[in-house]
Amino acid sequence: MSDTRLEGGGPRNRELIPETATVIGATFGLVVLGSLLLLALDFTSQPLVSTLLYLGESLGWRSLIWAVLTVVIAAVLRNTKRRTRAIASTVAGGVAVTAATYIRLGPSISSSGVFATGSWILELGGFVICVLLGWTVATQLRDRSPRARVSMAATLATAILIVTGTVGIHVLFQQWARLYFRLWASTPVGRYEDFGPEGTQYLVTTGITLGALAIAIELSFARHKRATGALAIVMIIVALGAAFLFQVPSGRFFPDRPQDTD
Repeated sequence: MSDTRLEGGGPRNRELIPETATVIGATFGLVVLGSLLLLALDFTSQPLVSTLLYLGESLGWRSLIWAVLTVVIAAVLRNTKRRTRAIASTVAGGVAVTAATYIRLGPSISSSGVFATGSWILELGGFVICVLLGWTVATQLRDRSPRARVSMAATLATAILIVTGTVGIHVLFQQWARLYFRLWASTPVGRYEDFGPEGTQYLVTTGITLGALAIAIELSFARHKRATGALAIVMIIVALGAAFLFQVPSGRFFPDRPQDTD
């Protein structure tokens, strides 16, 4: 009797284990890529070692909590549809980011100011997108046919481009907040005359962000990947809003300072 139960459950377990491992691996790879892109696009005067330690601590807690929750979800929801497990795992990504943020900041999270709050929202969104893309890549990997290799390459390239655009949105916020606000305060410290390299950095970051997402949209619809195409469209709309909201210098598009009469 027990042998029959084990035999009946065997194929399901043999499918779930590689599926869960592939999803975790793909998501973790995209998160690491995003962290490296964050360093590349938003290099500051902070020591590289301390920056890497900060990212490692945040990435470690976030990924560990999410991976454990995803394994639990796979075990509890093993008899449900794959889409149900993907949705639950995506929600778990948001829970993991929130828990990791609380572990990192502790009770001071409620008084961390606009910078920490904005970073938490963007980290949550970025991690959830990585989870969604991780499931997309893992689904594509299930197809072993030769034709699927080209489709897999396109899916992976699209995922990388969407992650690049997502990181770019985060960097736009960081560059703007670091210039205009002191940490744990809401007093603007930037002035129109202070901008030089920062204005150029804004243009570069905006160009990379919008360019990556535009290519992702084109690639998705060229390969008939409606899900990633829809995600890329949503992200480019968000990126356009972020580019306008976090513009450097402030008033770049609608300058309001008085003109010199000399």
